Amino acid sequence: MDVDLKDVLAWCATAVAMAGAFFHLRGRVSVIEALQKRDREVVKDGFKEIKDGFREIKDGLQRVEDKLDNKADK
Repeated sequence: MDVDLKDVLAWCATAVAMAGAFFHLRGRVSVIEALQKRDREVVKDGFKEIKDGFREIKDGLQRVEDKLDNKADK
């Protein structure tokens, strides 16, 4: 079996290209996971703010209802 220098170089170039593609894709997956984690936190915080907003509205309506009840009792 005869192995030339060009064959060895081709195999080495292929191995380097595959390793580069692997690490490139691995880096992209890491970036996507970080963005996904950040977006989950943003959504979680957004729901907390919405929940607080509804609580404020509910408290305001409760105060209005209490005032109306007091006036109706008079």
